[in-house]
Amino acid sequence: MEGKKLDGPGTGEGRSKDSYINSIYGFVIGDALGVPVEFLTRDRLKKNPVVDMIGFGSHKVPGGTWSDDASMVLAEMDSIARIKKIDYSEMMKGFVSWVNEAEYTGTGEVFDIGITTRKSLSKYVSGVSPLIMSAIKNVRCNYYRTVPKCLPFLYFYV
Repeated sequence: MEGKKLDGPGTGEGRSKDSYINSIYGFVIGDALGVPVEFLTRDRLKKNPVVDMIGFGSHKVPGGTWSDDASMVLAEMDSIARIKKIDYSEMMKGFVSWVNEAEYTGTGEVFDIGITTRKSLSKYVSGVSPLIMSAIKNVRCNYYRTVPKCLPFLYFYV
């Protein structure tokens, strides 16, 4: 199946929607590879690199289990694919379903949720707009974890 092609400089020229979908798969697989070794030092990983899906490491979950990061990307992707637009409230509903009903998990269990994510979802449930929350600055927020969650937006704009 061939997706719509992008044109022009700086647009990922020649890439199809399929390549962005494959990037989501790659993210989820990479996340699952990293779950059992989360919190280990770089030195320890250099001595014992991850070369296969392993389980029961840092979070005591089976091999191939992805984390909160992948669950949130899948919730975003589901929202965009279902309603054919970017709607932050709709995405937040998906995140709430992930936390409360274990939707978008690989095991039917939520085993990890970041403090900032939990606080943001609590604010959303109490009526704070997702766009207002994005303006709240938190110096302890892990921005490196935010970038991969932008992958579904690429799919929408292709």
